Amino acid sequence: ELRLKHKTPEKLLADPACRRRVDALLREAQAVDYDGLEHSMRRLLVARPELRRRWKHVLVDEGQDTSEGQQELIGLLEPDSLFVVGDPGQSIYGFRGASLEGFLVWGKTSTILTLPTNHRSGQSIVALASTLAGELEPKGLEQDAAPGAEEGSVDRMAWPELAADIAATAAAGGSCAVLSPNWLRLENWLAPELEAVGVLHHIARPVQLIWDSQEMRGLVAGLRVVVNPHDAHSLRIFLRELGPLDFAAWAGVR
Repeated sequence: ELRLKHKTPEKLLADPACRRRVDALLREAQAVDYDGLEHSMRRLLVARPELRRRWKHVLVDEGQDTSEGQQELIGLLEPDSLFVVGDPGQSIYGFRGASLEGFLVWGKTSTILTLPTNHRSGQSIVALASTLAGELEPKGLEQDAAPGAEEGSVDRMAWPELAADIAATAAAGGSCAVLSPNWLRLENWLAPELEAVGVLHHIARPVQLIWDSQEMRGLVAGLRVVVNPHDAHSLRIFLRELGPLDFAAWAGVR
C-alpha cells in the first residue's frame, strides 16, 4: 500500500509510516504480534498488580537468550519460585536482543545448580568444549564426560539395557512407549536390540497431520473469522485455501 520497495522486513517495520500502518491493521484485526504480546503483558501487570501472583511457579528456559524486555516482564511477576535454565556459554547467538547481563543478575540472587556431567558427547568433545568454556567471559560451564563414554558411541550405550527393561515389562504382560528426539535412533539402534530379545515393536514415523491439510487450514481460518470478523488475515487464508475447492462437498458443514 505504501509502495515501499527494496527493503527487508526489519527495515520496513523501522519505517514510521509502515509501522503506523501495521499497528493500525493489528488494532483493526484485534491482534498483536510477538513483541506486542510482551508489551501488552507488561502494561497489564503494571495496571493490575493483583495479577502478578497469579502464577505460583515460573520456569524460564534458555535464560541467556532473554531480552531486557522479557526480563522486565519476569521481574514484574511475584511467583513463589522462579526456576531459570541457561548457560552463559551459549549467549554468543544473541537471539532477539538477548541481554546476558540480566541473566547473570538472576545468578547473583539465586541458588545455582550445575549439570557438570555430559551424557551426550565423547571425552574429546567434552574436553575441547570445557577448554573453550574456561576462556569465555563470563566463563561457561566446564563439564566431564559420563563414565564409560566412548567416542561416537555415547548414544548407543543405553539401548541394550533399555531393550532388556522393555523385554522384562513385556514378559510381565505390560507394554511401554519410548520417546526419542528422532525416530532414526529408534530404528537404527533400539529396534535391533528389541529384535535380539524377541520383543515385538512398532516405530511411529512422521506423517502429515490432518491439521496441515489444505482443507483444515482453510476451515480453521474460517472459524477464526466467525469468532473475530475483523481478522482479515484469517479471511485471506480461508479464501485462498478453500476458494479453489468444490464447495458442494462442504454443503453439509454448518
